[in-house]
Amino acid sequence: MTVLTAWHMILSTSAKQVYVNWSPDRTWRVVTYRLPMYWGPPGSSSDAPGFSRLYDAEGRCRAHVNLSMVQSGDVNWFPDCVEIGVKTFYFSALR
Repeated sequence: MTVLTAWHMILSTSAKQVYVNWSPDRTWRVVTYRLPMYWGPPGSSSDAPGFSRLYDAEGRCRAHVNLSMVQSGDVNWFPDCVEIGVKTFYFSALR
């Protein structure tokens, strides 16, 4: 195991859930987590990195997106897909 892998595992376990976004039909949800920032200039706490996960109705994680900054729940729902940050996931490919 590399040092970077170990560091990522430590940060991921200390992630804090900050947003939950449900699809309009309540069958999908996107949960966004913020990773702790142990250093940074004053006032930059909203610039913390994080990740979002897309869950289906059974609670299974179907997609994972790393985010360089978690500032808002950047999720757009469409009839056939969801946009999380700059990535698009089509439901037909995830079923």
